[in-house]
Amino acid sequence: MLRKGASSIGRFLSGKRGAEPTVEPSSGDRDPVDEMIPDAATANYVGGGGIELFKEVGAQLVGAFKLHADLKPHEAVLDVGCGIGRIAVPLTQYLTTGTYDGFDIVPHGIAWCQSRITHRYPNFRFFHSDIHNQHYNPGGRLVASEYRFPFEDGTFDFVFLTSVFTHMLPPDMRHYVAEIGRVLKPGGRCFCTAFVISPEALAHLQRKESGRLFEPQPGGYWTDNPGNPEAATAYSQDDLTQVFGESNLEVARLIPGGWWSNPFAQDIIIARKAG
Repeated sequence: MLRKGASSIGRFLSGKRGAEPTVEPSSGDRDPVDEMIPDAATANYVGGGGIELFKEVGAQLVGAFKLHADLKPHEAVLDVGCGIGRIAVPLTQYLTTGTYDGFDIVPHGIAWCQSRITHRYPNFRFFHSDIHNQHYNPGGRLVASEYRFPFEDGTFDFVFLTSVFTHMLPPDMRHYVAEIGRVLKPGGRCFCTAFVISPEALAHLQRKESGRLFEPQPGGYWTDNPGNPEAATAYSQDDLTQVFGESNLEVARLIPGGWWSNPFAQDIIIARKAG
């Protein structure tokens, strides 16, 4: 059964990667993870705001994993779309006896993570998947709807995706959900952010009270950019629940992000594999 809740991280979950004014780090004592934090220009790749927001969002998300999905320090974790390690960095301080694997379609982010994180934390592994995406990797040679995650069935306790389904069309999204269901252990959890067309969101769209003007498209998705739909893709709540259910994943909770009033917010979906 789907139930709603509130989250303080919704305002930080950007639906696009772009340049915004940066915030330079303050002087004084450095955080133990600062050696793994990219420079301001690189940090903007995952949503803008510079170094301080890069750190803040990562820490907030790890807190959300623990609060809403019961992440434990000993668990095996998969990060689908790891970017430049915004969430991997704070997880290095929490997954003390667990493992982390992350992949992304943009190679420079993987190179950064391997050079700055893996050599310090060998239980954190990163790899590049050259998957085609019209918006982020137009030259990719692999097709997302056919890409098999390179892991055995039932490998992970916890899988998360932040701002991934927001850039995927239905065949790709459905396949990724199926792969998540395959690699999760029975009882494993999935945490993902997305633009969800819930009844509340639909009411805002119909009243034209939304900063994002999503419109339904043939094929079962919504977008506010028909010329480049992978820049911002949304799905109805019912469709997402059905897709997850087809892969033995029960959508247990939807946490609204309020993206209709905050263009940098996304909704949070918590799903659990039966067993």
